[in-house]
Parts: sequence; C-alpha cells; structure tokens
Amino acid sequence: MTRILLLSFIIGLTTLHSEAQMGDFMGRIGIQGKCKLTKKLSVDVGVQSRMNFSTKTYSSTNFSLEGAYRLSKSIKVGLAYRNLIQPNEYPLLDNKAMAYRNRFQADLRFLPSRWLKLDKYISLEFRTLFQYEHFKFQRNQVYWRNRFLLKPVIKNEQIQPYASAELLYRFNQEAYFVGDELVTQGLMNELRYTVGIEYNVNKNNAIDVGFMFRDFRTSKPTNVVLLVTYVHDFNQLFPAKK
Repeated sequence: MTRILLLSFIIGLTTLHSEAQMGDFMGRIGIQGKCKLTKKLSVDVGVQSRMNFSTKTYSSTNFSLEGAYRLSKSIKVGLAYRNLIQPNEYPLLDNKAMAYRNRFQADLRFLPSRWLKLDKYISLEFRTLFQYEHFKFQRNQVYWRNRFLLKPVIKNEQIQPYASAELLYRFNQEAYFVGDELVTQGLMNELRYTVGIEYNVNKNNAIDVGFMFRDFRTSKPTNVVLLVTYVHDFNQLFPAKK
C-alpha cells in the first residue's frame, strides 16, 4: 500500500508540473495541540512558521486558535482566529520593523461518507468557510472557501493518506495594471490541491507531511508548499461521568 501511495504521488506531481508553470517553493512548519473539552466541543491551538525557500524574501509566524462543535455525527460548526507576525512591508509609514494581521473564520463541515454508508471504506468531508482578514496598510480581504477532503480507510492504523481540493473565492475583487499587464484578483483567484500522509507515532502524537499546490487564477505561476506539522492530542479534558 505504501509503495502504491508513493507511486501515485510521484505521478500526480509529475502531471501537475508538466501542465503548470511552477513558481516558488515554500514551506509551512508547525506544532499543533488539540483536545476535546466535552464529547461534542473541541479546541485546537497551534503555531506555524512560513517561509519562501526559493527567494528567501518572505517569512512569518502564525498563532491560531480554533473551536469546533459537533451538531450531529455528520455535521460540525466552527470558529477560528489567527494572528500573523511578519516583517513590515511599509516601515516608513509607522516606523515599525514587524507587522501584524488578524484573520477570522466561520465554517460548516459535512461528512457525506456517513450518509452514504461508506465510512468503512473512505472518509469524505466537505467544508464551506467564510474568512475575513484585516490588514493595517492594505485592503481587508473577504473570502468564501470550499474544500473537499478525502481519506481512504486502510488496515495500517499508523498511516493515514489524504488528498484535498479547495477553491478560494474573493468577494472584494479588483483589477489593476502593472506596467502594460492587467493583473486581476478575486473570483476564482486560487485553487489549492493537497496530498499528504498522517503518521500516528502513538495514541497521542502524530506527524503530518504533505505538499500543497497553489494554482492562482491569474498570470502568477503555481507555488509548491511543503507542509510539516507535529500534532499532540490531549484527549478529552472533562470526560463524562459514568
């Protein structure tokens, strides 16, 4: 099974590379902690470092907090907040070396595999999400994001492969000229394809390794992002009384 997954990944990567103009190679390295406050309510916290390996001109640190509530076996709702810290792009405006961004999200998740009674063979998740991001010296951004996540059920409990596709639709779109070239932002301005493997070290610890392909709906080439996350599960903090 591992060889088949590796071969499929290589074929997929080769296909994407042949059909798209590749841009920068980037990385996202993070640590995440998750726990269940109750049987239905869960909380995730994390910190992530982002960098551009190609140009070495971009780096940021992201702190995130996310809560989710299970309405039923197949439906979840959630809220999330992220604070991003990075070198200031406009130091002459406020005389500060670092800049901050705040992002707020609200999402709704469905598990159609349970409705279709396929959860013994495959896990399917559809997430629809609204996102508001605040910038100090730039226009704030409003997104509607839709992601479809697929995880096959395999006998090896330590390894969990997955694949996802996500569409980002920007409401406050704009178009402007850079020299003689018209640059557009908005509408279907980005598609993200992700493949990866979650490796469960033990019951409480896991390592998630994957690749994301950011396909922009403009003249900007596709970026490849390496994803590495260490996850610790604190389990349920307040177990139900017997």
